[in-house]
Amino acid sequence: MTILAEILDDAGQAAFQVSARVWFEQDLYKAIERGENLDGRTISNYWCAGRDKIYGDSVEWFEEMNWEWTMKLHYYIPNFRFYNYPYVYAQLFVYALYQTYKKDGKYFVPKFKKLLAAGGSLSPEELGMIVGLDITKKDFWELGIKQYEDFVNQLENLMK
Repeated sequence: MTILAEILDDAGQAAFQVSARVWFEQDLYKAIERGENLDGRTISNYWCAGRDKIYGDSVEWFEEMNWEWTMKLHYYIPNFRFYNYPYVYAQLFVYALYQTYKKDGKYFVPKFKKLLAAGGSLSPEELGMIVGLDITKKDFWELGIKQYEDFVNQLENLMK
């Protein structure tokens, strides 16, 4: 039960908090392109707006959390734009792989080995196609999200 709870906690971090960071960066870079003056308060407003896209009004934040962006080192390193995005993508990709493995069983293994052998030599789209996943389609993303649902159901069953 503890392992499943930890998996879901990590997955939630990737899906929610990291997604909010991506939106924050998108909005921030658009503001830079517009020539907007970006003082700390303005940047914090962008941070909160990205966070609110994910959480809405479901969380009451401490005022200090409006400045959380200041603690993230990668925002200050040149050429680290959208550092967080790969976490969300990778989490959903791995879960889609696992769903495909559960469906295809041993027939999945050779394709998976080919995927691993390709490493970073192909685009994400091409890597997905090796194992029959089209990352440009909604079904791919839903497959990854389905694994979240499966983990939640497993945890709920263990808690009964």
